[in-house]
Amino acid sequence: MRGTLGLGLVVALAGTAGAAGTAAAQDSTAAPGGGGRRALGGMVASSAAFRDSVQQALRDGPGGGFAYETRLSRRWADRLFGGFTISVSQPTGQFRRFAGVGVGIAANAAVSADRAGILGLRVEGGAQNYGRAAGPAQTVTGPLFSNQYRQVTSNDIYWGALGPQLSVPLGPVRPYAFGTLGVANFATTSRLIGLGLDGRQSQSLEISDLRNFAVTRGYGGGLRFRVPRGLGRTPLSVDLGAKAHLIRSARYLQPGFFSPTQDLSLREVRGQANFVTYHLGFSAGGR
Repeated sequence: MRGTLGLGLVVALAGTAGAAGTAAAQDSTAAPGGGGRRALGGMVASSAAFRDSVQQALRDGPGGGFAYETRLSRRWADRLFGGFTISVSQPTGQFRRFAGVGVGIAANAAVSADRAGILGLRVEGGAQNYGRAAGPAQTVTGPLFSNQYRQVTSNDIYWGALGPQLSVPLGPVRPYAFGTLGVANFATTSRLIGLGLDGRQSQSLEISDLRNFAVTRGYGGGLRFRVPRGLGRTPLSVDLGAKAHLIRSARYLQPGFFSPTQDLSLREVRGQANFVTYHLGFSAGGR
């Protein structure tokens, strides 16, 4: 494409230069009164000829024209997509005895192995809360001070996984299914929030009560509903689906408020921590 386009531009420049030289020669033999007007007309004609020649050279190039994006970049853009979701989690099995319904957020991305977008590799990660509690205001009194604080405890699961994904890229409603393998981090964090004289927060101290990593397996699926008008050339879809998170062995703390002096081993649980998330979000990209 570069050779053909360059040759076309050279021909355009040569033709324009010849036209400009002829106009200048004619102006040199013309009368003084009309030479300026004829010279200006020759320059305008030469500019128009150059513009038309460049446009013709671009149209004659490979692919029928000039484009800022290549076929290779367009092909890879068709194979990539990603999105964000919000989710509601429901514990199952043993985990249901200690955890309640939670909320979370997640992000996912996938690259297709074929142009049709049927088989791909999915990468995802997110954060899910399964418990939160706030204790009553307590007063700490010393020889020279008196201060109030409140303890807020949050039980969260941070996870990341990858695995194969199958999609049916036909029509405006596109079902998909996937399986993943990854790592989950069970984290319980407490914040000691100091209160001022007016009862408002004045300072806080964060304490990590427990962090434990566990292997997680999962499978899920859903539906993508194509939005009629996406982001320019990028397709946009509404993503609705569910995923089962299977964690065979984990260590985590029961949700609920506890004081800093309480023995954490009394609230620690070991065993399965399976849960299901139902998500709703948006995704962009793909075919």
